[in-house]
Amino acid sequence: MDDLRSLLRWVQRCHNYQLNQFRPFYVAGYKVGWIRPEDLPLFEQSPELFVVESESVVLLGEPSSPKERSAQLDACLRQWRDQGHITGWRDEHYLISNDEGTPLFSVERSATALLGVLNLGVHLNGFVKRTDGIWLWMARRARNRPRYPGKLDQMVAGGMTAYQSPQQVMKRECQEEAGVPMTLAKTLKSVGLVTLCHHNSKGQLRREILYTYDLELPETFQPCNQDGEVEEFQLMPIAEVVRLVAETDEIKTNCNLVVLDFLVRHGVLHADQAYYAELVEGLRRSPTPA
Repeated sequence: MDDLRSLLRWVQRCHNYQLNQFRPFYVAGYKVGWIRPEDLPLFEQSPELFVVESESVVLLGEPSSPKERSAQLDACLRQWRDQGHITGWRDEHYLISNDEGTPLFSVERSATALLGVLNLGVHLNGFVKRTDGIWLWMARRARNRPRYPGKLDQMVAGGMTAYQSPQQVMKRECQEEAGVPMTLAKTLKSVGLVTLCHHNSKGQLRREILYTYDLELPETFQPCNQDGEVEEFQLMPIAEVVRLVAETDEIKTNCNLVVLDFLVRHGVLHADQAYYAELVEGLRRSPTPA
């Protein structure tokens, strides 16, 4: 592969957004999200909780604690869910903090794009070093998953549960999604992060930071899903993974960036290839619009 344009498309796709007429969403004086204009009538229907102004949407009830904000917001979001405005409800809460890392509130996972708030997740590259090179474990998502059913995913991945650390979530997901024993999970390595800021299928703003981990596995290891979210696992030669990223949409959107980061760090991609700098820079652009 002389140049990386076929891989760079994922960076471009995952950092592609237009905020024309989007309203910034403020909580306790901090800008935490962006709301698309088509969703503004929902917020206008709850004047006891939101002020919709010409330039912003503001959560009312200040000052209040993160717990109080979370409860107020959750009650409203459940009503919107029951009215059909929020789908794929998970009963999983993500923590939303200000720029200093101070918690502001927690929010139902399926409502994060509606608010345009930042999602945090953890993704694990499970790989095997063999005499013929690096092989990467990929998981095929179950067909009943609400998002990206049947797509290829990292061997282990999950959202950041509120008030848990990335390491805690990663080790739990290792057991639930792939049956990784704790003796192996203890050897995983935190290797960085990738970012995304793009529109979902509804045109809402999806912002993500994915903390990435590597876990070198013995050739004898076989992942075994425990929570029903994975249909199968496939061990692939790294050249086949590169082909899937370059030529297909078989891999879940954000997982392509995690794969690209792995390819860069393990020397599969290199600086002699055209568009290398653009690809590497794009993996860690700010997920917060200017």
